[in-house]
Amino acid sequence: MSDRLRKNLWFAYFVALLMWTLQAYALLGRLNVSGELFAFQRDGHPYISDFTNVYNASVLCKNAATEKIEIYDPKVQSASADKLTAPVKAEQPFYLQMPPFFFSTVRPLAELSMFHAWLVWCGLALVALVVALWYFVKPVFGDNFSRWFVIVATVGAFPEWEGVRSGNPSMWLAPGVILMWLLLRRHPAYAALCATVCLYKFQYLPLVGMVGLIVGRFRFVAVLAAITAALTALACLTLGVENVLAFPSALAGAEVSSQVSGVAAVEMQNFRGQLCLLTNSDDRFVHIAALLLLFASIIGVSLMWARLVKEPGGADLSSSASLDRKFKIYASITTLLLLICSPHTHKHDYILVVVPAVWLWQTVACNEALPKFLRLSARVLIASFPGISWIFFMLEFLFHLVKIQPFFLWALTLCVIAFLASPAKYQGSTN
Repeated sequence: MSDRLRKNLWFAYFVALLMWTLQAYALLGRLNVSGELFAFQRDGHPYISDFTNVYNASVLCKNAATEKIEIYDPKVQSASADKLTAPVKAEQPFYLQMPPFFFSTVRPLAELSMFHAWLVWCGLALVALVVALWYFVKPVFGDNFSRWFVIVATVGAFPEWEGVRSGNPSMWLAPGVILMWLLLRRHPAYAALCATVCLYKFQYLPLVGMVGLIVGRFRFVAVLAAITAALTALACLTLGVENVLAFPSALAGAEVSSQVSGVAAVEMQNFRGQLCLLTNSDDRFVHIAALLLLFASIIGVSLMWARLVKEPGGADLSSSASLDRKFKIYASITTLLLLICSPHTHKHDYILVVVPAVWLWQTVACNEALPKFLRLSARVLIASFPGISWIFFMLEFLFHLVKIQPFFLWALTLCVIAFLASPAKYQGSTN
């Protein structure tokens, strides 16, 4: 393929993604006009967006300033949410099991209408993502076209669109994790500040925290611990100590309870979701197996990173091309394991794959020292994801018929490729 043809094809792909992205986000405006953005009825069943829970958390925190309420009581949450979605009413309490300081953090949204709060919530998250992506891809791609391609491909992929449509807090996860990886080697304290997003998406904290401990050491752990203490103190002041103490049982109960909605394990794009499809159940066996895999991934990731920092020059993982390459591959593997092994991963969380997409493109897909099948496989998986993510969504019912969680399978395949490409014998060029 000639260089000119290759550039024309990439430009055509960029234009197609851009047009699709504009149309997809324009649809959200039409949903708001029709009154279906936050809640609607279809085929006799109610559908409630995740942002209803976010906004409800701000309302509950506001009310807690004037009256004593139990924010983790399903009846309390349901009664408050029903006022926001009327006349649509959830069949079961749409439960929010986020940490107590999440309620405190989103408190300012209660001063706005629900729609304007959604605009602020999603708008700021999109700006944060674009800024994080710009600084993340700048050292990898020297031209502006490639940088904008990554941004459009990320924003236009189904996971980010779904995050915006539903107003899910996962929109804030990606900017934080992206910047954490970017800053971890040289500025661990700032990396810890960015990793604070994992205090809200608690299921991702074990792996992120372990890597931060090994690579960032005391500064990372101290800053993260200080922020956790400050957020907990804020929650105690705004919600009361009893609500803070109620969080662990609320989290554990919501993940396995059939009396509330919002977990939907059969739709999860992780090991747990795959097991649910294969066994037709989200029973104790599935829960134990998922937790065992998480524990195994923590041990594996810890050993991988501990060995890396013990290598010559490991105190500065950007001091050589070899260490830089390993850092990026290990970070990519770790990010994919966040999604694969977490006990709670949904489609909108897959916005995180931009980290392995960019860094594995640099270190694997474009590395001539690697076997051709590894390079080609990485290229196909990464380049196709923005478009194929929409196909995964649209044909989800077919994937379920054949017992496949497509996002999970995609992440698992790319993770295996990254692992096969990681040995030291594969150095070569990463440009």
